[in-house]
Amino acid sequence: MRNSLALTAVAVVVVALTGSVDAFSLRGSPLSLRRGLRSGPGSGAQGVRVERQGVVTAAESGGSGDIIPMGVVSLNQTPPPAVNKTPDYLASLSYVGATATEYTLLGVFLHVLQIGGVKVVRKLPESFVQGKWGGVTKNVMLGVLFFALSVRSRIFSPLDNSRPKASSDDPNFQRLTPSWMPPPLAFSIVWTTIALLRTLASVLVVNAKGTLLCNAIFLFSLHLSIGDTWNTINNVERRLGTSALFVLFVLGSVLAVVWEYTKVLPLAGKIIAPSAAWLTVATALVWSIWRLNYTDMGAPSLFPSKEEGPTSQWRLPFSTWNS
Repeated sequence: MRNSLALTAVAVVVVALTGSVDAFSLRGSPLSLRRGLRSGPGSGAQGVRVERQGVVTAAESGGSGDIIPMGVVSLNQTPPPAVNKTPDYLASLSYVGATATEYTLLGVFLHVLQIGGVKVVRKLPESFVQGKWGGVTKNVMLGVLFFALSVRSRIFSPLDNSRPKASSDDPNFQRLTPSWMPPPLAFSIVWTTIALLRTLASVLVVNAKGTLLCNAIFLFSLHLSIGDTWNTINNVERRLGTSALFVLFVLGSVLAVVWEYTKVLPLAGKIIAPSAAWLTVATALVWSIWRLNYTDMGAPSLFPSKEEGPTSQWRLPFSTWNS
């Protein structure tokens, strides 16, 4: 199961990367397909507009501006001038530093809970701790903990990790997108479901290990930290190229989580596996959006560039709960 999941993830990412070889550098401009098929007056036929850096290659009828329906499209155009970008090394350091800071704070938080929890348990009656209600109470508290971390781990981050709104009015849903992209509301439903699966799988892992302080939970915390930083890059700063690069780390970390959970308890690995499946699809979506918007958004590079705007300012963790 683990090998097939990893192979599936690789296959989907390879499909997403197909046709983007020249876009791995800070130069180049992949072919961009535009939206907006238009019909000729009275004919009802549709045409296609294909552009490369603003050069229309589909023939247009004179005067009316209507595109000739389904004609032969020539792509033998002179390549546009190379797009030079200035690498923003401070931005990359900010992302690494923010991820490390969040991961460290999550680790400290888990240590405090573990040490404090042990002290509390020692003061409780043995009959309660070993009884049915003691186990139920522990699992409920663990469930609340991991669900809260799944949906609000970003309060530990020094960056603004705001999520997009589940509405087509959100700027993040105004980009050119592939036809297979789910509607905005679907993202909220999927992520809520994944949060519940993460919660259940993590509770099983803690029960199996007998502690919060284990490699599987630490790896889960790292995955959350990487994902929160990616949200800053994609949804706040809207760096499509860097988002496409960084999402590979998000995908890699969740595959590692599935692997580690499976080693602790196979059932836990199976429960959290849909998270990896969804992030595999999400990775393909992010790369597709980057390719489709490459020309419109000024050829965003994989490495952060100064031309894409300033880096988000750091803030005190825990300062914003509702972002």
